[in-house]
Amino acid sequence: MHMLGKLGLVHAAGALLAIGCQGIAGVHTDAMLDGAGGSGGACASAIACSGGHGGAAGEAACADGEMNCSGSCANLANDAQHCGTCGNRCDAPAGCVAGRCACADGLTYCSGKCVDTRSDALNCNACGRVCLDGKPCVDSLCEPVVLAALGGAFSIAVHDDHVYWTNADAVNKVPIGGGGTIELASDQVWAQDIAVDGTHVYWTDKDDGAIRKVPIDLSDGVTDVALMEAEPFGIAVDSTSVYWTSFDGPDAVRKVPIGGGPVVSLASGDASNVQARSIIVDSTNVYWAYTSSRKVMKKPLSGGNVEILAISEHQPRDIAVDGKWVYWTSYFSPGKVMKVSIDGGVPVELARDQGVPTGITVDGTSVYWVNQVDNGEVKKVPIDGGTPITLASGQNQPIDIAVDETSVYWVNHTGPPTVLKVAK
Repeated sequence: MHMLGKLGLVHAAGALLAIGCQGIAGVHTDAMLDGAGGSGGACASAIACSGGHGGAAGEAACADGEMNCSGSCANLANDAQHCGTCGNRCDAPAGCVAGRCACADGLTYCSGKCVDTRSDALNCNACGRVCLDGKPCVDSLCEPVVLAALGGAFSIAVHDDHVYWTNADAVNKVPIGGGGTIELASDQVWAQDIAVDGTHVYWTDKDDGAIRKVPIDLSDGVTDVALMEAEPFGIAVDSTSVYWTSFDGPDAVRKVPIGGGPVVSLASGDASNVQARSIIVDSTNVYWAYTSSRKVMKKPLSGGNVEILAISEHQPRDIAVDGKWVYWTSYFSPGKVMKVSIDGGVPVELARDQGVPTGITVDGTSVYWVNQVDNGEVKKVPIDGGTPITLASGQNQPIDIAVDETSVYWVNHTGPPTVLKVAK
């Protein structure tokens, strides 16, 4: 056996083994292996004599803070060829800082490139957020896509490949990819809220006391689902029934079979519980909010008692539900976005100091809403809480909002433009 003590190489049975630089008792450490090079046992370049981290057998040991990456020692905290882990390369001009690829001030590392998320339309305000239809990114905001320019909108819904909305005297739709506006119903007194299923569009005509529907393909005309209602306001639909709220009537929540039939009262109002506004339904419950008493309510579809889920600090405006939480906007100062468990409990604040937040919706990751004043904003926040993100601003009193897998849609109450969309 031969050994080069400080280099940490041992020649045993014709093999070279890396064992460190301290030598083996009883073995001369001044001996040199043929071809090892040097004299006096100096360690090879970049190889430490103690405390190192080696790789597989036969690979050199590295100094503290370094890792053997395919035969070379690398500091994973600052090596641009091995950033954070061996082989993770930071492409120029990015460098490696604290084990992560990073760019110069003002730039963000996105998919191997340093970009300015304030102006990059492929990474607008966040890596991978692509502005729609080639629109530019300005000050971290994608320029919205205008889908329709009619004025006076109130409510919006998205279903499959179309956007549907009401604008007082009419009900309309437009393809989500853009195109001509199609009028589904005209001569309404005050078309208010809207809901869509696979075959029909439903809406409330508040001042005419009517609930109406029309086929989405216009294969038939407008049908009255219910008449002589007391200021019907919010509307929702499931596979069996149409549900609505009464803004100023004795029966706060009512329903009727989708195919027609007798109207059934689900909840009665009283002197304190009036102005039932937004309504939504899931597979087990119907939910609504009273503006006057600031209550967020639910009732099982199978029957049972009406339950108070929360009493809002300020008047609730619109509500949304995701199967676990009920979300709502509280639209008087200070405007807030709130949530509470569908089983009730302590309300959780998601955003505060909003400028008259109105319409609200939710997907699997975020809550989205619009602020009518304070520069007319479209915003979102993670469903578990976090910093609100502005998606659009400078809108003309945005009033309602909807989402699909890729985009956020909203309607401006004053305009034009009226119907717009932007990337999530």
